[in-house]
Amino acid sequence: QTLPIVISFNEQTNMVTCDMSGRIVDFQIQEGKGDLKTYIIDLKKEWKQELTEIPFMVFDREGYSASFFNTLIDDEIPFVTWEKHVDTKKLNELDDDEFNESFEMSNKKYSIFEGEKVFTLKENGITKTFTLRKIYLWNQTSNRRTCGLAWDAGRSVSTLQCAQAILSRWGASENTFKHLYDKHPFHYHPGF
Repeated sequence: QTLPIVISFNEQTNMVTCDMSGRIVDFQIQEGKGDLKTYIIDLKKEWKQELTEIPFMVFDREGYSASFFNTLIDDEIPFVTWEKHVDTKKLNELDDDEFNESFEMSNKKYSIFEGEKVFTLKENGITKTFTLRKIYLWNQTSNRRTCGLAWDAGRSVSTLQCAQAILSRWGASENTFKHLYDKHPFHYHPGF
């Protein structure tokens, strides 16, 4: 599974794609801010012939938009991302018992449950509605709650797997870059 990671440096953006273990499998240097959304779509095209199934794309809030989610669904690209504009107050008011599945990852305790988020998109005079999986995530170690969104392209991917995918990408930091020295020679850094 590949995970797009975007790190910006001055007037260039390094688009870095990693597998679930954090190994860099693809990267591209773009001038200026970069275009994460196009990069994700192009990744599918570039790697489609090499892979038996299209991996989940895990990306940050920069990719958050109903239009982009719709494009990913139309192109059959499964994804997981953080939800934008989460109402922290409402999350904190949720009953603790709703978080009915627990796990541990990177020495942190988490609890999760799943809901739905409906999007309505108007394009060219046509209204389209689609539903994404909403992953409620409670970091019990830090006592923080947030949500992710997922679309699994009809695969049997569990709520736990969706939560682990996004936490593998970020966790408490940009994990790939945090642990880069452990996995690669220190001088290895795409773009430099």
